[in-house]
Amino acid sequence: MSILKAATRASARIRQLATLDISGPQLAPLVLQELHALLPFEVGIYNHTAADGSYHYFVDEQNADQVLTPMSVDPYFFQLENEVVRPESESVLCEFGPTPMTEALRISRSEFLQHPYYNEALRLAGGDDGVRMLPRSRDGQPVGRILIGRDSRKHHDQLISRADLQAMTRVQHWISHALQPRELTPTLEYDTNDVALLVVGHDMRLQHLSPNAERLVSLAFGGRWRRQGSLPEALVQVLRGLRQLNKSEHHACPPVLDKISPWGRFSFRAHLLDATPANVSELISNNSHISAYGITVTHEVPKALRLITAVQKTDLPQRQAEVCYWLASGYTHQDIADRNGISINTAIYHSQQIYSRFNVSNRKELALQLLTTSATQH
Repeated sequence: MSILKAATRASARIRQLATLDISGPQLAPLVLQELHALLPFEVGIYNHTAADGSYHYFVDEQNADQVLTPMSVDPYFFQLENEVVRPESESVLCEFGPTPMTEALRISRSEFLQHPYYNEALRLAGGDDGVRMLPRSRDGQPVGRILIGRDSRKHHDQLISRADLQAMTRVQHWISHALQPRELTPTLEYDTNDVALLVVGHDMRLQHLSPNAERLVSLAFGGRWRRQGSLPEALVQVLRGLRQLNKSEHHACPPVLDKISPWGRFSFRAHLLDATPANVSELISNNSHISAYGITVTHEVPKALRLITAVQKTDLPQRQAEVCYWLASGYTHQDIADRNGISINTAIYHSQQIYSRFNVSNRKELALQLLTTSATQH
């Protein structure tokens, strides 16, 4: 696929993200994925402060994530960033489009390349150049921040160009609309996306935290939850609730914390390791030795998010991809025609082509095929 054709397709896909029945930070990974086709870069970051004040971020490159995640909770790097980069409070007032790094710096580029912030942080993550963009709501308020990092050495020492900025500007409105948090529809269907386990000692200190479990807790509570080196207080309360079970509550269910964040729904279920639901209360009330607690975290995301992710992994033409999403979501041909500004005959034609392509005969089979195929590619 030519560069121009890939960029055109990426722009169309970003516009499609803005028309879905879901929106918010959970679409950030898909937005960054499409931005890669508009301008070449090594790492994309989206950060967002939720309504409860928790700080959330997403890094689309695994190696960069391993470098940047520890830095996001280190006051030393906050200080370095403030020495080099114009503060966000100032950028909110003067940045209304993609801003190249050279304009966001407090110091000259030559000074930046000598500064510890570059040499101890950004250089390791792979970026000496980049773009910052503040997607905004209709009333002008930022809905997060997109940071694009590029290593100019991999691009013939060329910095972000005016053409790159123009490409981002053309889709800025759609990005802002896609990332604008909206209230969740009560009828929105959710699917389990991931499950992980945290192991906590009797002293309430973490004993084991897999990378996947750390990622899920960060998605639920924000990226800075580990600043104090301990569990979020809400999870400590869940474990205390488990301790308080007694003989009179022999059949009580272990405590559960349900939480909603910009990244989906989370359920944290506390239990004793090597214990069954039937003997948890008995073990605790008899003061049996408890070596460790487990917290199983289940992450659920809207089915619509899984569907659009699966559709964008296909190589369907853009119009068919749009029809495919709404078809798998259960919409009628008339609904699809109205949403896409096409005739009902065109909607039916594309539906028949899609069914034939995936060897299915109805909407439910199509959705199952898309989700199953996407899961095997994950």
